[in-house]
Amino acid sequence: LDGNLSGVDTTPPTVISTNPGSNAVGVAVDSVIAAAFSEELDASTITTSTFYLNGGVTGTVSYNSATETATFTPYSNLSNATTYTATITTGVKDVAGNSMAANYTWSFTTASLCKAKSIIADPKKLALRKNGNGNVTITVKGDGNCLVEGVTVTATINGSGSSLIAVTPVSQKTDANGEAVFAIDAKNAKGTASVKFKASGLSRSATAQVKVR
Repeated sequence: LDGNLSGVDTTPPTVISTNPGSNAVGVAVDSVIAAAFSEELDASTITTSTFYLNGGVTGTVSYNSATETATFTPYSNLSNATTYTATITTGVKDVAGNSMAANYTWSFTTASLCKAKSIIADPKKLALRKNGNGNVTITVKGDGNCLVEGVTVTATINGSGSSLIAVTPVSQKTDANGEAVFAIDAKNAKGTASVKFKASGLSRSATAQVKVR
């Protein structure tokens, strides 16, 4: 039982995870905002007064008792390239009537309006010694060379190159500078491999040639 040995629950509910996560970037503008709690809540205390976004964003709230998750769904898409703060107040209570001990807030930033038009690998050619390592930086740009934040870039080793190198991570989102950095680790064999980098929503790709010597 929560709280104390008398069997009375006196433990306040807490937020254990959120989606989007705290300080997340590149968040889709049509996202719903969710928070999972440590215990079952009194659903009647989940309202637009106790769970809301800043910036005048309006929407609806709901609560799923099976997953102990509260959700805020905006009426319309959020603005691009904007940082939002979500707040859950002490008005939220568990089924025993315990209020949250303090307001819970977290922030995230939506994806840039800049649409991906080009993708560049730097360097395009990388020379490594056996068991050595290096980085390839991928930059995604849009019209006017604007930097595309929050687009997912995926790396694929072509052909038999996986016997020569490994790439980590396999995919990741570009940062505020439109960049995603991938680590290239050479294995204990000589040869040449290529890695193709593809950005979601973009037909073209970038390739880095890796020579292991």
